[in-house]
Amino acid sequence: MIGLKDYRKLIAEENKKQLAGLPEDARDKPFLDFRKWPLDGVKAIDKYTLRIRIKGKYPQWKYWLALTFTSPLPWEADAFYAQQGMSENSLSLNQWPVGTGPYMMTEYVQDRRHVMKRNPNFRGEPYPCEGSAEDKAAGFLNDCGKTMPFIDTIVSTIVKEKDVFSQSFRPGTLAARGFSPEEAAKLRPGIVYVTLSAWGTEGPWKDRRGFDSIVQTVSGIAYAQGGDKPKLLPVSVIDYVSGYLMAYGAM
Repeated sequence: MIGLKDYRKLIAEENKKQLAGLPEDARDKPFLDFRKWPLDGVKAIDKYTLRIRIKGKYPQWKYWLALTFTSPLPWEADAFYAQQGMSENSLSLNQWPVGTGPYMMTEYVQDRRHVMKRNPNFRGEPYPCEGSAEDKAAGFLNDCGKTMPFIDTIVSTIVKEKDVFSQSFRPGTLAARGFSPEEAAKLRPGIVYVTLSAWGTEGPWKDRRGFDSIVQTVSGIAYAQGGDKPKLLPVSVIDYVSGYLMAYGAM
């Protein structure tokens, strides 16, 4: 994307300024208003049109646009969830997303219970009428033209539906929210509870955040690859191998 490389550096610096003085483990972060720093390669042409300029050919771009993190989001929603106390009470875009879909979250208990109800403001989508003769014979087209969605409420009781539960939060995070291995076992006797963290469950680094590139650097992998000019492996090998071992351990 045109201008993205320099833009990332700019935003990182501005974010660093806003976080200065805050505890490292603070969950509530100040609102970062991106409107203050326009991105050269992106422009809102009108209310419904966003123009993005890409340097060279990038066939995968259309697939990126299909993912949730490229969905349009009103800045007011971002500012709302940045208010003090929101994250501490699990009120964020992760748990209470903003959108125009057919359902909206009405109850959220992390890793336990999610309840979604029909969005009364949803535009409505007609059930398809096209299909094969076999589809029609099987009754799959009986609802042709009817407005979707058909279901009013969706309830997911997560742990009770799982045989294996895996999580990669820092040690003690879920236990502090009442979801320790012991609590999970009460909800689902016999459940396999697998935990993975960057720096283990003991020691001075156990509460630190960590991801692949940091672990590659601290462990010496980056130095082994580049010597005096440390170089990361071309793939997130720590992420992949950790996941493989985690799955193997659960089995």
